[in-house]
Amino acid sequence: MFGQQVPGELLAEPLFRSSMVALLPKASPVEGPVSLTWLYENSLLMMQNQDPLGQVLHRALRHQALKPVASLYIKTYSVIADMVLAGGGVGVVDLFTALRYADRLTILPIVEPLPFEVMLISRRDHVQSRAVSRLKQVIRNKLGQIARESEARFMIPATAEACGAADYSAGDARSLAQAGW
Repeated sequence: MFGQQVPGELLAEPLFRSSMVALLPKASPVEGPVSLTWLYENSLLMMQNQDPLGQVLHRALRHQALKPVASLYIKTYSVIADMVLAGGGVGVVDLFTALRYADRLTILPIVEPLPFEVMLISRRDHVQSRAVSRLKQVIRNKLGQIARESEARFMIPATAEACGAADYSAGDARSLAQAGW
């Protein structure tokens, strides 16, 4: 799951941290990082505010006094990418969604950090088995590999990282984002 607050009886362990990226039509002449203002001025397709990543995006827009004028808020990240493909504007999505569209859209970093985390949620009162510990490491390694490949291929800054075994119990990506990571 993407970083969200969890009840105290659960353990939320971050496996991966990165920043969201911009999706533009393939024929776009824009190169390099784009700003939220640029995205806003170029028909930014909006995520729902109830979505964890949507909350990060909406908060960043408010911080810059940019008020979305969209009458349509999109729930599914792949629908945002499909709308960009259809010429409906530009989008902001997580790195994994962007990678699925890499051959059909332009993926660019965003100047302002829009962080997200991939979290493993487990019960606090259950000891994790060796198999679960090994699975977590495999997932971290794979996500780290994806991040390194993305950095090289799409000029995405080296902000993506596989996380160690830190315990962010009852924590969330929003609090980390506010702390400035």
